[in-house]
Amino acid sequence: MNDANKDVLIETLKRKIKALENENKGLREEMKKAYAQIYEKF
Repeated sequence: MNDANKDVLIETLKRKIKALENENKGLREEMKKAYAQIYEKF
């Protein structure tokens, strides 16, 4: 594997990590809202 391939792989993985971090953030927000709704019922 040459340096160009490694650079492309690194950039691809960075983008994937960023996308997963954003998804995780969104899911945490949804979970927070769901817990708030459950809490309001009690």
